[in-house]
Order: sequence, then structure tokens, then C-alpha cells
Amino acid sequence: MTPAARMAVALVALGLAAWLGAAHAQPLRATPAAQAAMREAAKSQVSEALALYDARRLIRLPDGSFERPQGASDADARRARELFVSAAYAGSPEARDYAGRMAQAGAGGPVDAARARALYEESATRAARWRLAGMLERGEGGPKDPVSARGLYKLASTQGQLDARYDFARMARRGEGGKADPAAALKALTSMSAVAHADA
Repeated sequence: MTPAARMAVALVALGLAAWLGAAHAQPLRATPAAQAAMREAAKSQVSEALALYDARRLIRLPDGSFERPQGASDADARRARELFVSAAYAGSPEARDYAGRMAQAGAGGPVDAARARALYEESATRAARWRLAGMLERGEGGPKDPVSARGLYKLASTQGQLDARYDFARMARRGEGGKADPAAALKALTSMSAVAHADA
């Protein structure tokens, strides 16, 4: 069964659960089997999407443009974005991160920075938190929020995101998003060697 077919079966099961729940005035709860089916379908969709368009290789450059995966067609990018969005709706944090990257970069569709922000927030992976912090710091896709940006950089850095550790140290040293804290900045920078660089 294809990933799309598995997702369709899972959604039908969820819809049936919703109908039955409404008929009996019970709160909507997918069965464990339906939840497992949706997770498995989402995982398959993420794998299929990455094979079409490796969103892990979407890297924001200092000038605001994006380095993009080589060899992927526009059609591949569009299909990958659809698959990521579908898996994101099924609850995959990884898919939400990748869908956010594509929305932010305008890969496989139009740029949608506000949607990218929302997807990163929903994902809550360390890489997504780092990206969201950058958008908040720059005011990309919404108002600037340096206080939240600094907090997210710090949180992502504690989860092992090396880029976030550097960005937190930069903001702490300069007193951006809060009071200047040279000691915290120095501590973050001197401990970077102990952190494995995350796949950003």
C-alpha cells in the first residue's frame, strides 16, 4: 500500500471515529491503531518527499537567499511540499520542520513566511526552534521579537543545536533581547566544542 493510500485509510478511520463520537456525544479520540497508522503513513510520506526534494539542504544564506538541493525539478519540489504538508497535518514534527523550510524558501510553491513561522513553532524540534528564533529576530513573517528569539536560541542550544548556541552567545554579548550577559555568552561559546553539530 502506498503512503498516500495508508494516509487515506487512517483519515477515513479518524473520520469514522469523529462521526461515532458525535453520535454518542463522546470526545473525539482516534484509536491507538488509527494513530499508529497515521504515524506510519506520515513517516513514509516524509521519506518519499525527501527522496524527491531534500529539504534538509535548504540553507538560508546571509543575504536572505537560499541554497537549494541540486537536481530536483520544480515538479519534484511541488510534490515534496504537498507530502510534507500532508505528513505535518498527521502530526509529524519532522514534516512540520521541512514544510516550514519549503514555505520560508518558496520551494515547491510561493514564499509563505508566516506559515513557516507557524510550522516551526508546531514542530518544536531543535532545528525548527533555531529557525523560528531567526525569523523572530529578523521580523520575517511577522513582527520582530528579540526577547523570544533569544529565549528560543538558548532553548535550542541546550538541546544540542550548535548554530543556536552561537546565536544565543551573540545576542547575550550584545544585550539584544535582554540585558547584556558576557559571562553567559562566553560560557556558550567555550562549550561549543562539546556539542555535535546538528543537521541544519
